[in-house]
Amino acid sequence: MKKFCLIILALAGILFSCTKNAATTNESYSALSVIQTQKIPEVTDTLMEMLIKNVKSMKPVMKWFVYGCDVIGFEEDIQYLTDNGTYYFRINDPEFSEAGIKSLESLRNYLRQFFTAEYTESIMEKYSQKFLEADGELYILAASAAPSALYTVESASAVYICDNEIKLTFDASYKLFNAEPQPTALEFTFILEDGKWLCSSSPDFFSCVKIYLDE
Repeated sequence: MKKFCLIILALAGILFSCTKNAATTNESYSALSVIQTQKIPEVTDTLMEMLIKNVKSMKPVMKWFVYGCDVIGFEEDIQYLTDNGTYYFRINDPEFSEAGIKSLESLRNYLRQFFTAEYTESIMEKYSQKFLEADGELYILAASAAPSALYTVESASAVYICDNEIKLTFDASYKLFNAEPQPTALEFTFILEDGKWLCSSSPDFFSCVKIYLDE
């Protein structure tokens, strides 16, 4: 009799274990089904146009960090200062002046219109040494740009990475000197921050200012 009871208890344990495992499997399957049936939204044409417009707006900003000669002008009365033997030239760019940029802090605030807070800080950390504050003005190193590839955008596409992150890709071709054009892709990532789509990563600035975008 005792042996019979032990067999019944063992069978009950096996049945309970199977039922528990089945419940767990069903829960896992249910959760997986929810994940699989969730659809990533498509980027609307309106949002796509806004992102491309943002890139176009970013190009002049990037120019300030790459081409010193493009922002100091070529007038005879170019003003410059020297600091430890290094020449800094007063920025003479209408876009720079209209933006009211007179200091590194005002430059940082201007960048925040286009870039996330984290990306803005990485830009300032990388490029701030190119600038010098003096007499209530901002001066810049006169950088001479070496010849480089010219990028011609052929098409653009955008996809959601998650609900608050979008990757914008320009399918382009680049031409270096007299070489045949080569296909390439230039990727920008935008994050929804403070209610605005802001750039959180981009190709190097030198490439960005060489992009030809249709107006």
